Order: sequence, then structure tokens, then C-alpha cells
Amino acid sequence: MTLMHRWKFLCYRNASGRNQITPSLTALSKTGMMQLRRALEHLSVKPQTSWERPHASSAGNHIYVIRFRDENRTQHRLFGHHDLTGSEFVITLYGFEKDGKYEPSNYITISSTRRSECMANPGKHKCSCLQSSDSLFTSFDHKPQQVTGLDARSGKSPSVYGRKR
Repeated sequence: MTLMHRWKFLCYRNASGRNQITPSLTALSKTGMMQLRRALEHLSVKPQTSWERPHASSAGNHIYVIRFRDENRTQHRLFGHHDLTGSEFVITLYGFEKDGKYEPSNYITISSTRRSECMANPGKHKCSCLQSSDSLFTSFDHKPQQVTGLDARSGKSPSVYGRKR
């Protein structure tokens, strides 16, 4: 029997205690946030060795990149590393990709430095990404809507998404 892995997603906090990632995440559009949730839901149960495109991949030097888009097709990127002892993925840098190039261009240097800081003093440099009331980084226990038979009024199958097609 294979046990499903469950990653906890954390954010990087600098030496002065400021969360460096949350401001970028809270600025995402609803569509961007939905796409991020979808990527994290997918990755949350995958072992590190199975983090592959389109949702994530290794960027080198123990750094991984999580990929998602918004409604404007902006290619958002979250750079970070795995902490296997705590089953955590620590997001250390927000960026984007345009024309096949990452911004900031020194993402490996920044993420590697922040990874070293997190490894040396995890209590100081790791934190929750969003408010505890937001389940984005804490739990993905969603229950799909059940579709049971035909709609009594129309005789048609009900829409799973709450809208008529």
C-alpha cells in the first residue's frame, strides 16, 4: 500500500521578521489564486521526486519552481525548497516568467541564500503564508459536489459548476 505524502506550504520570513511572500500572494486575482490552489492541491500529495511540469520542476541547486497562470496569462512562479524533516515546502521567492526567462533573473542565488537561512534557523525564517482562516496553505479537504440525477424543474442534468451551459 502506498502512503500519500502531504506537504505543508510555508513562506520565507527575513531577518527582521517580515514575510517576503504573502504580499505577492494576496495581490493575486481570484483566477490567479484559484490556479495557485489547483497547483498546490496537485503537489501536496506528490513525493518530491514526482514534482514535474506543468505544476512544478527542479530549477537546480535544490530549488524548485511552482508554476501557475492568471486570466491575463501572466506566468507566476514561486521558488522554494523542500524540508524533508518536516514535510514542508518553503516558498522563498515570488517571480514570473516571460519569454522563457525568469524574473528576477538571480532567482537561484536569492532562493539558495534564503534556503541556507531557513536550514540554519527554521523558527526564525519559516512562517505561515496567509492568515490561518485561509486554507490555501493548510488543508485541501475539498468535497466535490455530488450530482444526483436530473433537475426536477428542467429535466436536465444539474450543472456541477452552478451555471447553465
